[in-house]
Amino acid sequence: MEYMRPPITLCVNGHNICNTCEPELPHSPTCRHQFLNTRNAALEKVTTELKYPCMYGRYGCMGIYKLDLTGKHQQKCRYIPQPCPVNKLNLGNCTWTGISSNMMAHLRQAHRPMCVEYYHHPIRGVTRDTRKCKFILTDKDVFCSRSEIKN
Repeated sequence: MEYMRPPITLCVNGHNICNTCEPELPHSPTCRHQFLNTRNAALEKVTTELKYPCMYGRYGCMGIYKLDLTGKHQQKCRYIPQPCPVNKLNLGNCTWTGISSNMMAHLRQAHRPMCVEYYHHPIRGVTRDTRKCKFILTDKDVFCSRSEIKN
């Protein structure tokens, strides 16, 4: 279910498969025949000339790149889905997954007691009863602070 990239090999009936999927499949999923040790040079050339949409398009990325640039882009794409930091930090169980730019709104809505707002003012809401972990929400970023208040 990924973009076909070289090397691309053929089965005895001419069906193509790339090296990403071939190790997972013992035979062609189309005709069930063996794969050959023959590469499809024409299709390999076509795949390097085409432009492909970013795999995070369903999350909002509109980027379209040649095959050799898709990997670099997708490693740093701002639309990479992230799990809720509550799960990541073992603070609870939350099923939310979304892009970083939506994380702050999610934390405010679903985990309000764990959040402290900070907008160029001192942090408010820290008391002796403050939990050991707080999400600090700024204008653009989310930080996690772990602490323990004693005496």
